[in-house]
Amino acid sequence: MLVAWLRHGTVVSMVVLGCVLAALAVVLLLVGVLAWTRHLPGNKYVGIKVPEVRESREVWDAVHQFAGPLWLASGVAMAVAAVPPFSGVSWLLLISLVGVVASVYFFGLGSSMGARAAGVLVREESSGGCCGSDSNNASDAAPAPQVDFAALRRAAGAADA
Repeated sequence: MLVAWLRHGTVVSMVVLGCVLAALAVVLLLVGVLAWTRHLPGNKYVGIKVPEVRESREVWDAVHQFAGPLWLASGVAMAVAAVPPFSGVSWLLLISLVGVVASVYFFGLGSSMGARAAGVLVREESSGGCCGSDSNNASDAAPAPQVDFAALRRAAGAADA
């Protein structure tokens, strides 16, 4: 009687674990697809939470489109992790463990890369392009600073003495 009760409790807990992992997989897949297709609405609950992302809607969409494929991979890894608990074989939970770790890794990697992309995008927008000026004309650039080599030699000579 006790063995049957313990076995029943184990089966129920594994089914619950499988359902929780499957629900997380659906959420991650949905967020990944929405982010990748630039349809993730700006909100305070889901998404990358760095100040640069809130600069504009274009930055929000570009950053989340960059993170979306990795978040989608996170959802796939979580879906793989959700399958073994339904089998009832306890050693297969190692696959679930690897899947959950992979899911957390992919989600964190996507978030980190998206946050770095946000910093680059905002810096590029504020500087006016990739090269620091709006024009490519070299005559509009500021003149290079002049170096007084005689003063450098005197300073070096004084430091050696």
